[in-house]
Amino acid sequence: MVHRFANLEIDVAARELRAGGRVLDVQPRVFDLLVYLARHHERVVPKDELLDAVWPGVIVADGSLQRAVSIARSALAQAGLKNAIRTFSRTGYRLCAEATAQPDDVPPTTAPPSSARKLLAHARKIMADRNPSRETLETATQLIDQAKALDSTDADAWALGSQADCWHIFYTFDVSESRREQARRGALRALALDPRSGEARLAQAGVLINVVAQPAARAEAETMLRELIAENPPESRALELLANVLRDDGRDDEAAPFFMRAQAFNAAGWAFTTASRFDEAIDVADRIVAADPSTANLNLKAIIETWGHENLDAARVTMGRLPASALLDDYSASVAAFIHLYRGEPERVLETLHAIPRDWLATRHYAGPKGWFTGHAHHLAGRTFAAQAEWRSGLASVEQRLASQGNALPLLRWQGLMLALIGEKQEAGRLFDLTQELAGRGPIVFDQYQAEAALLIGRQDTIEAWLKETLTPSGAQPWFMHAVIRFDPAFAPLRSIPLCASLLRDTLPAGATPLA
Repeated sequence: MVHRFANLEIDVAARELRAGGRVLDVQPRVFDLLVYLARHHERVVPKDELLDAVWPGVIVADGSLQRAVSIARSALAQAGLKNAIRTFSRTGYRLCAEATAQPDDVPPTTAPPSSARKLLAHARKIMADRNPSRETLETATQLIDQAKALDSTDADAWALGSQADCWHIFYTFDVSESRREQARRGALRALALDPRSGEARLAQAGVLINVVAQPAARAEAETMLRELIAENPPESRALELLANVLRDDGRDDEAAPFFMRAQAFNAAGWAFTTASRFDEAIDVADRIVAADPSTANLNLKAIIETWGHENLDAARVTMGRLPASALLDDYSASVAAFIHLYRGEPERVLETLHAIPRDWLATRHYAGPKGWFTGHAHHLAGRTFAAQAEWRSGLASVEQRLASQGNALPLLRWQGLMLALIGEKQEAGRLFDLTQELAGRGPIVFDQYQAEAALLIGRQDTIEAWLKETLTPSGAQPWFMHAVIRFDPAFAPLRSIPLCASLLRDTLPAGATPLA
């Protein structure tokens, strides 16, 4: 069915709003509002009826309806119908324009979707993948660039281009200044072309989060996203982006429900995990693995089993379901290597990492030399000289990066640890103190690799203080540290200390496998 008002067409089947043959960009809820008003243009539609029709089963404030009507009026104004939607005080709204309805089987008189719009639709489909590769995002960007070349006045094209740039930055595929500037320019151009466009505002929120990335900018993005969600509650991209903001701000408890609403169940499982809500996390993981045993879902399940429920047997079974090709990826390979290391299976660690040709693993949970893993595997197997050789190789990888990237703090920390592992304790101690000073941290707040270095260089008092700070219900350390201290062979000397054994027992996470 196509409803016509002067030169405006509301194509219900195609879900398009057209003015003079040009497709106007409106949010789904606004389109639904216009369809309902068009179908009932002969009468005043009460507000409650509109709310029930456009937001079925959702509790929505009147302000959301008012904003949707305002956006609809702006769209109609582009077709010369500025005052077509009339407000009837305390009653509702009516579409006051002469309308005709055309059945679906009558050929439309307006042009079909433009070539540019077809390219954008294809790009949107690619970008809907929640686990994109660099290559698929580049393909989407190329399609968007072609659409912009065909119609440089299309706000959606600039907005989608900016969104694709932000995904490149988010996934660390390309964090260059040129990519950041391209994201900024695209969002600004989209807003200039159509300030009310939902796509443009979504792009701007992405820029504030991923490019500006300052607390004030993130707070502005949060406000903007909440407004978009109020206008269109099922908008999954806004829901997921807001959840990412909340998660990255450490508000995992708030983020998880938004991920669930966005049906981003893998991300929801992660949010529950980082909030230490492991029972809820494994429930989500079990359900998504049953529906889709993808690499990402299996990795999540194994991570919860390892660092949440501390069930290494279950984690090994889960990782065993991955195809061999998945273990060629740094992420899956490092998860598998940790599990084998924790289980005391050095040959499986080496077998897993032998297939990785790179000397450096780069993931969101481990970014460091492969030699750290392989050195510990050889050490666990009693091959001291082989372990030293692997650690020296890892040190060379670190120093190579320091030479090309400068004295980046994470690299300096790795340099200190690798020096400590090969017995260069004096220089390792100097670097340990330097990195703590550069980070501006107190003497006991650091990650597991700095803790390992502190243990190796004999900072016993510092380690004991770190243990007390870490293994407490309100500890400052991340959710995974209990499992790290419990299983990592690097901390075997710690576990023989009565203080450590007592703290591990007293702070065992809910649902975790009992200590022996």
